Amino acid sequence: MSRAIGLALLCLASASALLSPLLAPPPPPLSAQHLPRSGQHVGVRGTAGRAAHAPRRCSTVSAKLGLAGLKLDQPQTIAVGARVRVSKRVVLRHVPKHKEGLDVQGLEGEVIKSYGRGDISANRPIKVEFQSPRFVGHFDVNELSLVDQPEAT
Repeated sequence: MSRAIGLALLCLASASALLSPLLAPPPPPLSAQHLPRSGQHVGVRGTAGRAAHAPRRCSTVSAKLGLAGLKLDQPQTIAVGARVRVSKRVVLRHVPKHKEGLDVQGLEGEVIKSYGRGDISANRPIKVEFQSPRFVGHFDVNELSLVDQPEAT
């Protein structure tokens, strides 16, 4: 009996916590002195000394100036033809004869395509072909380790 009462009190407390914002009294209405006249821009000053609804133009400009000097990191790529080994646990479910999925950690394959731009293949930019079992998979740079670099021609 006491367990049922405790459960009922817990449910009541949860319901009241969820409904308390809905049951709060509405904010007081604005007086006529706070409403703008037609065609007039009103700047109500707050404690910060600036208009309460005006955008912070100076912070936007300074943020743009601060970011102008930064260089975005170029995504790392692995050259086409490189031998790579899967260094992290990755389970692929599209491999033939492996309906439950194939854990490819430790398998070695050859890079057949490396997308340098992130907008083409944002998630997995490196396409690797494996021979045993024969399939193709897409991987991220941090999931692969380089085994052999292709020779420059």
